[in-house]
Amino acid sequence: MAVLGDNATSSTDSRTVGLVPVDVVVAVVLGANARPPVAGHDGGPGATDAEAGHREHPEPRQ
Repeated sequence: MAVLGDNATSSTDSRTVGLVPVDVVVAVVLGANARPPVAGHDGGPGATDAEAGHREHPEPRQ
């Protein structure tokens, strides 16, 4: 978390909400990672139902 310095009150940036830059507000609202989740092989948020949990619990072979 960034600490605001003494020059935060004299900032000339017009994109501020109070004393916090808009970029910081957006980053906090969206989370540390602002990128959308990417489908991977770990069954993460971007994985489809067919991929979710595939590695953790494989179906028994017949």
